[in-house]
Amino acid sequence: MCKWNMMSGSDDEFDPEVDLLRRYHDMLNTQMNSINEIDNKASNTAKLIGILFSLTLTAVSLGVTTEIVQLSDTSIPFFVMLALSLVTFLLALLLSITTYLSSTIIHGPTASVGSYMANYQVESQQYIDIMLRTYSKAVRENKTVIFKNASRFKKALAVLMAGLIYLLTSGILLVVSVLEIGSIFSGRFWQYLGPLAGLSRIISASKTT
Repeated sequence: MCKWNMMSGSDDEFDPEVDLLRRYHDMLNTQMNSINEIDNKASNTAKLIGILFSLTLTAVSLGVTTEIVQLSDTSIPFFVMLALSLVTFLLALLLSITTYLSSTIIHGPTASVGSYMANYQVESQQYIDIMLRTYSKAVRENKTVIFKNASRFKKALAVLMAGLIYLLTSGILLVVSVLEIGSIFSGRFWQYLGPLAGLSRIISASKTT
């Protein structure tokens, strides 16, 4: 009976080599799905970072135009945190793009196997041996790709989280800066208004007398 009956679902004869080939095939499918899933997450993360970067620059531009954001001693920490957030966003974007572009998937026999079989007569056992070597190599290389991409994507998420923390901190510092500027103007307003109020009371008192 042909060894390939195991691949077609026949249970009349068990062959360990053919069973291993089938398991390798399932492993390669799982690895391919894992790599595609990491790629999709990296792509979505890159899009999210691009949106955050654009919204941040737009908000800062509007703040400068409306003079809500002003360069002063109190606003320097805000600009420092804002710059750190933008730099980390760019770094996270670079890591996400690198993760997406560096994915390589090996699934099934290579072109050299087909060329060899076209030029030489290959027996059934020899073909099984070739496929075992091909599949085992593909599993090892795909495992390396998955490990590197997963590690790179985790770094991208960590850097993105740091950027969000920097951005949140810059927002808090901006609110504090605006409140300090408002309190300064408010103090000056009441400083000038106080004498005027006293003068108006004197004038009104003189009129009554």
